[in-house]
Amino acid sequence: MTLELGFQTRSDEAFRAAVVSGLSRKQKSIPCCWLYDARGSDLFNAITRIEDYYPTRTETEIVSQNARDMANFCGEGAVLLEYGAGSGIKTEILIDALRAPRLYLPIDIAADELAQTTSRIAKRFPRLDVFPIVADFTRDFDLPPALPFSDRRW
Repeated sequence: MTLELGFQTRSDEAFRAAVVSGLSRKQKSIPCCWLYDARGSDLFNAITRIEDYYPTRTETEIVSQNARDMANFCGEGAVLLEYGAGSGIKTEILIDALRAPRLYLPIDIAADELAQTTSRIAKRFPRLDVFPIVADFTRDFDLPPALPFSDRRW
């Protein structure tokens, strides 16, 4: 089951405020969160496939080699909350190793990428409840009230 959310969207006003603030500083900058639209996510995924870019490849290898141990540690019925879910490739490896996972909460600022990831994982693991959350996890955010433990801030 995939729960549909009214994704938190970043407004034009929030973008305008971030640009004005960033360009008003002595050292000009614009927060990188504004790069994570569909095209930005595609570019990042392409970068991760470049031979010289090793972090994603190394992390995937670590998860692959340790997925069973991680699943044993988590036990049956785990709730998996993932900050910066992105394409979810590494997470998919872990979910596959888990015993009857209960819930997957992918959190990412890139709504388009999150929607694709959510759809793919929900199709591959039809018994897993998938609850995507679009949020900037570098700041406080509230979990949606539909969750059984949404009284907690993450």
